[in-house]
Amino acid sequence: MLIFIITSCDKPESYSDVPEINFINYTLVDKDSDGFKYRSLVLTIGFVDGDGNLSDDSTYNRTPSNGLDTTTYSKIFLKLFNKKSGVYYPFEASELLTPPVFPIPYSDAMKRIGQNKTQKGEMKVEYSFSYVYNRLPYDTIKVEMHITDLSFHKSNVITITDIALNKK
Repeated sequence: MLIFIITSCDKPESYSDVPEINFINYTLVDKDSDGFKYRSLVLTIGFVDGDGNLSDDSTYNRTPSNGLDTTTYSKIFLKLFNKKSGVYYPFEASELLTPPVFPIPYSDAMKRIGQNKTQKGEMKVEYSFSYVYNRLPYDTIKVEMHITDLSFHKSNVITITDIALNKK
């Protein structure tokens, strides 16, 4: 009696250790908190990181031991521009409700076990703009975005243009 057993292992997809992001879509959501009205821009972004270190539970709020500035440590970076007369100008810090830098949150879905450490998925990034006299002071904006992982690898920069804040 001859028995043949054939097994195969799919080779894990190989991705760069440098994270890569892509724009999927955006939505605008009106909110009201105790009479304070604001509109949130919610960006849906796809990501892939080959070495799987966008964030983890042991380092989420840790200061890097190498003394590097924590503003570049596993973060989401947005650069916002306001369109005036057809030209985009960077927002001044005084025009923003909060700095457009966010930590990449950790979730158990990001945990990787085994050979394939790749983290791949979607994230939502929300940034809010306040109303002034029941109208947003900005009509059309542009957003540039990148992320960094725990090894300080900087992703590609994506640009989302002509986001009409005053239209829904």
